[in-house]
Amino acid sequence: MVEFLQLVLLLLAIAVSLATARSGHDARPSGLVALVRRFAAKQGLVVAAIGCATFVGCLGVAPYLHEPVPRVHDEFSYLFLADTLAHGRLANPAPSFPEFFETFHVITKPVYASKYFPAQGLFLAIGEKNAA
Repeated sequence: MVEFLQLVLLLLAIAVSLATARSGHDARPSGLVALVRRFAAKQGLVVAAIGCATFVGCLGVAPYLHEPVPRVHDEFSYLFLADTLAHGRLANPAPSFPEFFETFHVITKPVYASKYFPAQGLFLAIGEKNAA
């Protein structure tokens, strides 16, 4: 679905570019090209329109996309930190057998915690609390 929307937007951009190229700079531009040029001259409006289009596009595509899945081991550490903070703790008690919980970015002794600074985990924890 997302690829289809990207293809439609790409074809639309190509069509507008070709229409602009055919109209030439000396000749009077057609209605669509003149409208696009007048719109492009208002820089503040263009920036706001692109921001709004991006936001609305993300909202429109979100139901069709799956939830992001952590793929890199430090992403798991961020999620672990977020879950720890969402439960109202700064660290978890050390596990009974810490050698089975050791990973690259998690500390198991003296407490079970992420080794990263808490800012990323804090924002993820806010999202976790709001989703629940």
